[in-house]
Amino acid sequence: MTLSEISKINLSTLKETVLFGNKEKVEKEAKQEETKPQTQVNHKNSEDILDALALSGSQNKSIHKLNVINPSKYLTPERIEDIQKSMGVFEEGVQANLNIIDQELGGDYLSAGEKLELAARMMI
Repeated sequence: MTLSEISKINLSTLKETVLFGNKEKVEKEAKQEETKPQTQVNHKNSEDILDALALSGSQNKSIHKLNVINPSKYLTPERIEDIQKSMGVFEEGVQANLNIIDQELGGDYLSAGEKLELAARMMI
């Protein structure tokens, strides 16, 4: 065998390896793609989801009657009286601010809730 014959054999085997090697690789990748598990999407009825959220919300509500706080357990009668006085002063101040807001702005520029919020913020 001559050197040129050997190189022809090497080239032909190299050519077959490159062509068939890539072909096998492509086929192998295609098989892998085919065997991937298909993820299934479970579609839920939107009404069921809303019902579950409503149930969850109702279960998480605090029960007002059980959460009543008795200040006399934690405060002295003098301190309770001081707090009541300061709340009276606060409420009087808010009422005075509401009157000022009505005089200055007049009209229906703000809703009653917005006026009340503004009057309370003026006290802070």
